[in-house]
Amino acid sequence: MSNTTIVTIIILVVVFALVIFNYLHKKHIHYNPDDLKKSIDRIFEGKEGQALTRIEFLKRLRTEYNSSRKDALFLLGKASDNGLIEIDGQEIKKK
Repeated sequence: MSNTTIVTIIILVVVFALVIFNYLHKKHIHYNPDDLKKSIDRIFEGKEGQALTRIEFLKRLRTEYNSSRKDALFLLGKASDNGLIEIDGQEIKKK
């Protein structure tokens, strides 16, 4: 094999490894409870005492985190577990 072929193979392996790493890294959402609280404050900004529908809340949470629906549902559960929101059927209220 020539040097050009070896270098090309090495570059392809490195690029492939980076693509796999990026895919696996994006699969797991990382959140900070303080950032989640700030995001929820922004979502309910101007709507004090009002409830949002579950669908509207998830849309806003997805926009806030630029994430998938699955990640937004995960964050909804974490926000509920941390006592940041109150889920009442299909309505979500800020605590």
